[in-house]
Amino acid sequence: MTKLIKFLLSAVLILVLIWLVPKVFPGLAQAVSNSVPAARAVAVDCYVGISGQKASISVSGIASGVVCDKIASSDKRLYRLSQAPTERVMCERDYNGFHFTVRDQGILNLYGNELCKKIQNFQ
Repeated sequence: MTKLIKFLLSAVLILVLIWLVPKVFPGLAQAVSNSVPAARAVAVDCYVGISGQKASISVSGIASGVVCDKIASSDKRLYRLSQAPTERVMCERDYNGFHFTVRDQGILNLYGNELCKKIQNFQ
């Protein structure tokens, strides 16, 4: 049970970071869109997995690589995926110019369900 609590706390931290990045770097998307070479260097789609789980978060949008880096560095169990995940889509949400997709293929979908609750409560 403590692993689940730790994960949920990590998920909350991740979601706070996702909310915070556009606030801390408000001109980032505009700066990237004004520079064609820089726009190519910044990920438009990125993916973060959870070690030992079949759950993931996909982020789409200009400079989404920054968001994925923040998510992946917020917890040692999280890591950047090199390929798009193929698990079943649990939920999707648009927020602050980014499109978030949570996927999970676990037996109970515990991680996916909790992440879906968190992204649906973005404000």
